[in-house]
Amino acid sequence: IGWRGMIETAVSDQSPPFMGLKYFDAAHANLFFGRETLTAELADHLLSSNFLAVVGASGSGKSSLVRAGLVPTLQQAQPGLKVHIFTPTDHPLEALATTLTRHTDSIGVTAKFIDSMADDARSLHLAARRLVQDDEQLLLVIDQFEELFTLCRSEKERQAFVDNLVTAVANPDDTPSQRPSRAVIALRADFYHHCAQYDALRRLLETQQRYIGAMSPTELRRAIELPAQQNGLSFEDGLVDLLLRDVGASGDQPPEPGALPLLSHALLETWRRREGNTLTFSGYTDAGGVQGAIAKTAESVFSQKLTPAQQNIARNIFLRLTELGEGTQDTRRRAQISELLPASEAADETQTVLNLLSAARLVTTDEATAEVTHEALIREWPTLRRWLDENRDGLRLHRHLTESAQEWQQLNHDPGELYRGARLEQAQEWANQHDDELNDLEREFLAASAAAQQQAIAVAQAQQQRELAQAQALATAQTQAASRARYFNIALFFILLLTIGTAASMINAQRSRQDRELLEAVTTVTVLEARETAVAAGQLAIESTTDAFAAATVNAQATSDIAANATRSAETAAEATAVFQNQDVDADGLTLTQELALETDPTAADSDFDGLLDGVEVALGTDPNNFDSDFDTIFDGEDNNPLRSYISAIDPETGETITLSLEQVIVLDNIFLNDSDRLPLYGVSMSQNNTRIAAGSYADGANTFIYLWGLDGSMLQPHEIGSSAMVWDTAFSNSQVFAAVGSNVQLFDLTGSDGWTTLSDSSFNNSLYSIGISPDGTYLLYGGRAVWEFKQIFGDEALPIDRQSQNEDTNVQNFVSYFSYNGRFFGRIRDDGSVFLGETFERSFARPFNKSAQGAYDMGITSDGNILMVGYENGRVELYDYSERQGGPPLIYGLDAHPSNTHAVFSPDDTIIATSSPDDGIVKLWRVEDGELLLELDAEADGVTSLIFSQDGHYLLFGTTAGEIHVYGMPEVER
Repeated sequence: IGWRGMIETAVSDQSPPFMGLKYFDAAHANLFFGRETLTAELADHLLSSNFLAVVGASGSGKSSLVRAGLVPTLQQAQPGLKVHIFTPTDHPLEALATTLTRHTDSIGVTAKFIDSMADDARSLHLAARRLVQDDEQLLLVIDQFEELFTLCRSEKERQAFVDNLVTAVANPDDTPSQRPSRAVIALRADFYHHCAQYDALRRLLETQQRYIGAMSPTELRRAIELPAQQNGLSFEDGLVDLLLRDVGASGDQPPEPGALPLLSHALLETWRRREGNTLTFSGYTDAGGVQGAIAKTAESVFSQKLTPAQQNIARNIFLRLTELGEGTQDTRRRAQISELLPASEAADETQTVLNLLSAARLVTTDEATAEVTHEALIREWPTLRRWLDENRDGLRLHRHLTESAQEWQQLNHDPGELYRGARLEQAQEWANQHDDELNDLEREFLAASAAAQQQAIAVAQAQQQRELAQAQALATAQTQAASRARYFNIALFFILLLTIGTAASMINAQRSRQDRELLEAVTTVTVLEARETAVAAGQLAIESTTDAFAAATVNAQATSDIAANATRSAETAAEATAVFQNQDVDADGLTLTQELALETDPTAADSDFDGLLDGVEVALGTDPNNFDSDFDTIFDGEDNNPLRSYISAIDPETGETITLSLEQVIVLDNIFLNDSDRLPLYGVSMSQNNTRIAAGSYADGANTFIYLWGLDGSMLQPHEIGSSAMVWDTAFSNSQVFAAVGSNVQLFDLTGSDGWTTLSDSSFNNSLYSIGISPDGTYLLYGGRAVWEFKQIFGDEALPIDRQSQNEDTNVQNFVSYFSYNGRFFGRIRDDGSVFLGETFERSFARPFNKSAQGAYDMGITSDGNILMVGYENGRVELYDYSERQGGPPLIYGLDAHPSNTHAVFSPDDTIIATSSPDDGIVKLWRVEDGELLLELDAEADGVTSLIFSQDGHYLLFGTTAGEIHVYGMPEVER
């Protein structure tokens, strides 16, 4: 053949000079052109510093710049440089340890290094000292740094990785030249704000970064023409100009954002269609041009090279290799190849599809993992975009299933990791419709979850049957005892009358002139029967025969005491009255008992059984003048108005409502005011040791106060605010009480004598609607602020708030400031009704709740962070699966709780939801597991202004528009 044919043959055998969707690596440095000036600037920076962040938009060429430009330049300038290039993956500590121990065959060394970095932030720094000699230095190149946030699910591991990295490159004990490590990270710009959650990393980024922009038209022309010339290729006249115009780089204009991977792929496809050593217009047009080349390649491979069965496998592969964005673009996701295998019998076919996609450079694989070659494919291929948009909630559910199954496997099939309840039901429903998309591990995980739930149900049913049989036997015995005890009580009643008559005769003989006074002074004591509770049939039961005789002995003793006290009372002209004390629920949980005692009070019940002492509340009785037909309400003898019965709970065996001890219930109000002056009470809070209760009041035109009570109902001196400020919320932290007053926070130290201290904030002028303090007193939320290291305030000096470390959002204020009971999670509802969430170790409201949360009125999150609850202005309460810690979580269920403006709180053990509304006077208790309504409590007011559980869950408290605080003792039972 002639010399021309020899050249054409040689050209056809060459490797392509363009990388398509793949990045340039150090091996391709001779083909990397256009970024020479920028590369030199970055190298100069790293030669005098130990850290550099290369930040840029997706498709701006960060990876190629760092790998093929910066690294070779640094190696030339510093021959002793040991380079380690890696990406964080879903386990960044493992990725870092693996690359640094790659020269050893010992798995134990790698595992020990991982554990060391997890425990000590100095581990990477110390390991680097051992890895390099005196004239050497370690260069860590962390590409796709955003994987730290998109793939890593462990905040603990993420924090450890950042701490080790920062310590290694910014150790304060060394000068920059003495530090053995340097690091360069390549970070997508839309994930830049995630770095701000880590203070040390944020400080590094402030001065050690370079934001790279688009290449100039001149630089872009060099990047097109010089690699081709290097390989003996040329362009048809005018083709390069057309390429530049197609990416928007005409004249002096830079190319459009993200255009580089599109251009590179178009060049690769044009090269494949070249004529001899010339890249032509016809080849470029046939490839689809800049805008269509990626989509044309992907669609061609998908529709022409894959069978229908293989197309289903390819679809599953691409979906698994895409990470759904939350407020950001969708990104690529690296996955284990074992995850991509739908079933054992289809493994070979899946591997065949992976090989085809890899040959077409749509997917990049190594021995164990696979990923989409470039995110431009996710953006530009319409078919893939359609798959992603068809059912994003379903894709999120599948991703959660995948990761849960992997976690279960890593923890040696720990039963605690299995799905239960609503989550299992959702996953099973999805899996039934997408069985071909499941892999073997996911199927095994779902089967194990279902089996565990069935076993739990069977155990519970068996236990219920045993308990039912025991309850029925007890009911029968109590019914028989009730018949015998009733006759005994009748006899006791006549003995009581005889004793009273004898006492009256004795008094008559001594002081006949006081007859009438004495008769009016002696109060008839009624014998109360216990209502008989039959667990299954609803029958009435009282205590056993033994208990009945014991009660009779108590009553007989009380009768003797009545006679003695009547004599003493007559002699002192005091009126003796019988009142009920010391009610309690027996150990069996079924019978309410009480004792009789004597006290003096001018409002005692009269001898005609017309009424009982105003304010005394019991649950059971015998006289029709004192109780309603259900024997559960006691009436005021003077006005014949029903007194309130404040405490009820759910019987754990039967699910029925039972009445608890009166000693567990108090009602607090602003008792120093007349009834007509009572103001609604807001912001109820309770101290951690359950000894103090705080609240504030507000009404237009009235003076407002901050109140403090003891649990026994005693009130400390109220703190008067005046009529110019509102008190919307209060919070306790150890021995301090905080209150949101006007635009300030006020502090009261219960252990001191200095009274209230105003913690002013000169930069915040709006009214404070809410204040939140973490359980350990470290963090404070108020206004639009998050104040950190708040414990400084508890020192010798009460520092003003504006001297604390703050995370500010000055444009908004918090309508609700919230901390979970364990202090791990916090959140706020802004005054526009939107919800923001965070974790205390992140110290940032970085994740908005992206579902339609406008109109949010209250919020809560379980201690494990897996369930988010939002109460809305329309009265609904909705629970969301927030286990992935991302926005837009799927709905678990909703409750139509109240007409409007629903308060909603979790109990500390996350089993009960309490709801209320300022627009009605009902408090409702719901079961978290299934949303079943358990109990309704009547607040006997127009509305409920605030609602909380105590930190230990022993009490439920709410404030009302009637100026009262109701405190309910919660039973310590399995709910």
